[in-house]
Amino acid sequence: MIHVRKQWTKYGEVTAPKTKKGRRRVPLAAEDVAFLRRLKLASRFSKDEDYVFASRNATPLGHRNVQRRGFEAARDAAELPEHLTFHSLRHAFASYAAHRGVPINVLSEVMGHSHVGVTQKVYVHLYGREQAEDAFREAMAR
Repeated sequence: MIHVRKQWTKYGEVTAPKTKKGRRRVPLAAEDVAFLRRLKLASRFSKDEDYVFASRNATPLGHRNVQRRGFEAARDAAELPEHLTFHSLRHAFASYAAHRGVPINVLSEVMGHSHVGVTQKVYVHLYGREQAEDAFREAMAR
């Protein structure tokens, strides 16, 4: 489980998340936890208070470094379209979770949306609209 309690801003500051809902828990698969643990233990910054993804000076990575050196390099190596951004990963995660049947209220909490309506507005097309309509028709036919 990742506990989101703080954020590193593009201005180089550690602050509270923008909204109350931004403070949240994000469940992780066991293999992801194991990977992150191995990554941190292999780093020279492996103390509890150290960041998992740290700069050479043990500070959090700047968002531009993550974007350009990390994400864009991986995207380009995978020959994916340039219009895909780091933020696209967030949308892909939510889309996949919705498609796999994660309840919208749970997805909304994990995403840190201020209200379930935000999640519903953005991802409603992924919640099996056709199946829901078929079930509604069937219920009305009885």
